[in-house]
Amino acid sequence: MFKRMMVATLAVLVTASAIPVFAADVMFAYGFAPGSSERYGVKMNQETDFGSGAMGQIADFEVTVKCISVADGKAAVTMTFDKVDISREMFGNIAPDASGEAIVGKTIACTVDASGEVTDIKPSPYFDGWEQVQNMLEPIVEGWYLNMPGKTVAPGGTWDSTRKDTGMGGMDVTSTGTFTFKEMKKEAGRECALVIADIATTLSGHMTNQMGDFEVAGNGKGKFDVYFDPASGTVIKLKGKTEVEANLSPSTGGDNAVTVNTTYQIERTLL
Repeated sequence: MFKRMMVATLAVLVTASAIPVFAADVMFAYGFAPGSSERYGVKMNQETDFGSGAMGQIADFEVTVKCISVADGKAAVTMTFDKVDISREMFGNIAPDASGEAIVGKTIACTVDASGEVTDIKPSPYFDGWEQVQNMLEPIVEGWYLNMPGKTVAPGGTWDSTRKDTGMGGMDVTSTGTFTFKEMKKEAGRECALVIADIATTLSGHMTNQMGDFEVAGNGKGKFDVYFDPASGTVIKLKGKTEVEANLSPSTGGDNAVTVNTTYQIERTLL
């Protein structure tokens, strides 16, 4: 009798273990609680090849993101740069960039809705030298929050988004993304939804940098792994790479147009 019970129990366990466990649907929307804050480490590496030579920028940030208030579905958010190390590489030579020191301790304010749309970017009243670093920092703030659909999505489900931002040098950046909820996965001790983001980028408009004024036309593709914690409505980790090819034509005309290939890598982790 005991032996038959054991055999029957084992049969039930084996059968149960063969049944796949499906993850539940997940609500994808940012959660903002007044007074809450998160601290992130950010590593960025950008390399640009002009054909005749390459130059790059390596940046290592620690950023505190704080929700000040929430009203009418929008959050007032501040980003404070606690640590900033920036180096520039030009034709094989690497040197520290003093602009990093000017950013340490400075704060930028913005408004964010539950889908991740960022508006009203402005420096704190004591942000000296904002004009010198605006072209570098505004794209970071605008792209901080990837698009969320504001609804539940089943594993394997997707959503699309299109957003327009201002890129470095003032050019127009249009990004079209397809986001796929792949699976639930443990990250940093949390149950996170792993989202694969495929981003197509179009560059256009006018850009100003140390080399001059240019009209820009370009396209790029990128892929990112995003770990989203639905319990807190927070991105715990983001890692990815974008490659862009762009044509730069001098705004004054002439035959000095160049083709530029840029590789951009980023990793952002909750500390």
